[in-house]
Amino acid sequence: MAPLLTALVPFLLLPALLALLGHADALAFGGFAAGLFFLVVAARIAIGVSRLPLLCLGGIAALGAAAMPLITLHLDWPAAVALAVVPAAGLLAGLFVWLLIRGLGPVLSASLTLLVLLPLAILPAMTADIGTPLPALDGALSWPLAMAAGLLLLAERFAASPLIRLHEAAREAGLPLSGLGVDPAILQAVACLLAGALAAMGGALLGVGPAPVIGAAATDWITLSIACFVIGRLGGTRLGGALLAALPLALLPKLT
Repeated sequence: MAPLLTALVPFLLLPALLALLGHADALAFGGFAAGLFFLVVAARIAIGVSRLPLLCLGGIAALGAAAMPLITLHLDWPAAVALAVVPAAGLLAGLFVWLLIRGLGPVLSASLTLLVLLPLAILPAMTADIGTPLPALDGALSWPLAMAAGLLLLAERFAASPLIRLHEAAREAGLPLSGLGVDPAILQAVACLLAGALAAMGGALLGVGPAPVIGAAATDWITLSIACFVIGRLGGTRLGGALLAALPLALLPKLT
């Protein structure tokens, strides 16, 4: 528990410090820290725990970020409600990714998810309304908070489930998971769905604030996707390890 709390400090302390100092970009950095946290959890579930070679988590985050202006500015939904429904788009993206890589080897799977990343990365630039910030997150905050808590709880339950313990035991013993009476497709499907929902919410949070830290450029989302893969591989199954691996990324934005 102590390493996890230590790893969480930068994600909590820096936004709070900027807010206390009255920094104009405190809200944007808070959204960045929260969004990055959700992406770290997604990377932990899909890459660290389930060992899936996914290179498209940043692309699914871009999908979530692109959905926010569509829902709020074009459908006139409150931002808080939009934030609560964005994970549904991530679920669909995760389902698509699972169907795409099901039964394939790691190299082919990684290549296909990279192809998925590229078109998704351009979506924020297509939906962004330059000069028009997203509406403030006011009212109905219980909706996104409940969605966020539910997703994080499901992710933690999945990571601590007997299915994952069997997966780890089989991997360490060099045995196929099917030899233990477990269908690997079930693990992959749940991991892709959860990671997709988490990544979409993370991407939506990255756009919070009048001047978001993450811009609409496709290169931002491609870089973020590669960083998620590295974070998942370095962090492994432990959330604290994944958060520590993401620490350089958390300190990257320059707010001047």
